[in-house]
Amino acid sequence: MSWASITQIDRRIADHKAIVDAHHTPGGGNGGAPHASTHEDAGEDEINVAGLSGELVDNQPPKAHTHIENDITDLLHTPESHTHLEADITDLAHTTELDHDTEIINVSKDDHHNEDHASRHEPAGADVMTVDAVAATGSLRTLGTGAQQAAVGNHGHAGGGADVKSGKILVPDNTWTDVTFNTAFINTPHVVVTMEDEITVIENLCIWQVNKTGFKVHQEVKTGPGDRWIHWIATDAGNP
Repeated sequence: MSWASITQIDRRIADHKAIVDAHHTPGGGNGGAPHASTHEDAGEDEINVAGLSGELVDNQPPKAHTHIENDITDLLHTPESHTHLEADITDLAHTTELDHDTEIINVSKDDHHNEDHASRHEPAGADVMTVDAVAATGSLRTLGTGAQQAAVGNHGHAGGGADVKSGKILVPDNTWTDVTFNTAFINTPHVVVTMEDEITVIENLCIWQVNKTGFKVHQEVKTGPGDRWIHWIATDAGNP
């Protein structure tokens, strides 16, 4: 080989090194023509980065994956509104029942929440209220005749006990006026009436049709306005 041929070869090698894309086209043909596109996505000689060491310059989209709760730390996010089926929630530390002493502030065990819970206080409930307790013990009272029960409003007492009612009514002059007891007597009572104004000269003051639910009263006066306040007392005292 002549010296001119060696020099020519050296020049060609130097030119080849100076051109970044001066690769050989696969299959020959264009020698040192640029062909980077053949190594790109969908190119004729696409490069597969799988298995290459190091990190790519461009950020890569994450693949679908999951994390257990303990692997997630220092994450600030605002979750969008969504729901989960109870069966889909697993491995999540949570409190299903709050403890009044340690988890609710400024609310005692006896501070109830605004929800229906009457059944808790009824017989066989979780928080039964005391009923018909012994004397001097606060409790609810049922109606009845037992020693620790409350008596009904129209009850009577055996052995000469008395029921007493009283009141007053404005009675027009010379007019029969009805008086009705708030609760009826068990026995027909005795009734006593009197005028409120002591200076009034009474012509007539009387009662009529006394029964267990009421009576009629009538008054007439000689002087002053005709209408008068009449006070009355009714009692079944003395009945067996």
